[in-house]
Amino acid sequence: MSCSSVYKSGYEASNRFIIGDAYNYYNDSLKVSLDLFGDYRFRGKCTNILDYHNSIDRKTYRLDKKLINTYFPKLNVGKDNFIFRASTLIEPYYHSAFFCIPNKFVSNSDSIILNIPKRTLIHYFQRDGSAYFHLLTLDKQHGDSYIEILQMEAEHIRDGINFGSEYKITSPPNPFEIYSKAMADSGNYLSAISAHRAIEPFFFTENEKWNYRQVGATYNAFIQNNATYDDLLSKIYRPSKTVSIQTTKYDTEALNYLKQEIEGKQLVMINEQHWQPKHRYLGNMLLEYIYSQGFRYLAIEAIWKGQDSLNIRKYPTQKLGLYTKDPQFGNLIRNALRMGYEIIEYEQMGENRDFLQAKNIYDKTFKENKDAKVLVWAGIGHINEEKSEDPKMAYHLKEMSKIDPLTIEQTSGDPYASRLGKHYLAINDDTTKKGGQYDVRIYNNIPEYDFRIIPDVDTKTTTIPLSEMVKNKIKQHGRLLLMVYDKTEFAEERFNAVPLINYLMSDNKSPNLELPPGSYTAIIKSPTTAIIEELNLMIE
Repeated sequence: MSCSSVYKSGYEASNRFIIGDAYNYYNDSLKVSLDLFGDYRFRGKCTNILDYHNSIDRKTYRLDKKLINTYFPKLNVGKDNFIFRASTLIEPYYHSAFFCIPNKFVSNSDSIILNIPKRTLIHYFQRDGSAYFHLLTLDKQHGDSYIEILQMEAEHIRDGINFGSEYKITSPPNPFEIYSKAMADSGNYLSAISAHRAIEPFFFTENEKWNYRQVGATYNAFIQNNATYDDLLSKIYRPSKTVSIQTTKYDTEALNYLKQEIEGKQLVMINEQHWQPKHRYLGNMLLEYIYSQGFRYLAIEAIWKGQDSLNIRKYPTQKLGLYTKDPQFGNLIRNALRMGYEIIEYEQMGENRDFLQAKNIYDKTFKENKDAKVLVWAGIGHINEEKSEDPKMAYHLKEMSKIDPLTIEQTSGDPYASRLGKHYLAINDDTTKKGGQYDVRIYNNIPEYDFRIIPDVDTKTTTIPLSEMVKNKIKQHGRLLLMVYDKTEFAEERFNAVPLINYLMSDNKSPNLELPPGSYTAIIKSPTTAIIEELNLMIE
């Protein structure tokens, strides 16, 4: 049945969606717009009442309707009041549904009802003479701490709703496209974050700003000594005051615990948040031990298709992927190749993404060698190994290979990791129970001043001298970028190479870098991509 031939409820028939880095919803009939976070997806291709039934199931729709009618029995909410439903792709897994009762007065004040047994929050609000209901439901039972997170999520969504005179039919520019264009010709990271500043005025609602900060944090994370990155993180993370860190294992003990869990495993999966270089550095710290346990495959989600030459070339380039432009990701890849890992690309965008990701990994590893040992590096919720309404890559790979993976989750602890103080790593004692979504959850608090190109290798503190020209250019532009490259890579690739270190210079203090023995090319660039100085460094 085509989308045009199925029944559409009156108000739901006016739904329009613009899908980019954020998901923008518009209803011209109701004069309502809503900016959902990029982690949401609208359910069903047609997003109408029948397709909603087919993709979610009638039971879910009836539960939504029944909950509203339980608390507001006189309204008799039905299918004609349904507007749309959307779900998140990463945990916590939310289902968000909207209903409208036109020309109906219920109350002058907004109200929030929390139904804990149903794991659902109902937000009622009156606008322009009509009653609206937003239902936000958790996919499965969570601990009590998620009640506060549920309330915060509802507030974020409410902040992104615009009615009547505030209704807008335009969306802000795509920041990924703007940043990519800024870096395309010269690999100039400073141009990208300068472009980030320039487009800030085009993001108005809270959800638009959240998207702006998320993408901005991704690119700013590629540069150390960057106050803008720290500021963006402080606005992205809103840690609950009631959640405390539960751990008895810190630092070396925590690292040894991870190694003990890895020992004897055939399939290990570690996730990352795409704007957290410290996640990649932890992977770098574990690489050598994992290799000693017989692992020879490293499957990386972030690598774009058609990069087979990577295993021959032995180093990353700017064309390898987006997140691999991060020097910490580049160093992870270099060190893996140096040790002898074969790197597998497995990303598959579009429908059935997680299933096809798993199939790509399986076909390139276990299908060819049932005794293979595989380390998978994935984004956020893809390593969730639990069966669910929308199973993730880890679940599918577990089913295909018949191998129970060790899943190490390090993203959910990010809002709270700074509470570790001087500790750089901790194990979440509450989530080391096997059989759930993940086997081990950790708190990663590794500071960037501890990052090394090769972990556990002696380094020499190297001071980069500042000439009068460099000082004058810092005064002129406000900041310059110091990019340190492997000398051989830079000679071969120039700015198509991925730096070993990016360091933001915003004052006249000479940067002190920790470098292992080797030959390096250091480039100091302006925001306009001009090369201010080029230095050759030899560390013995």
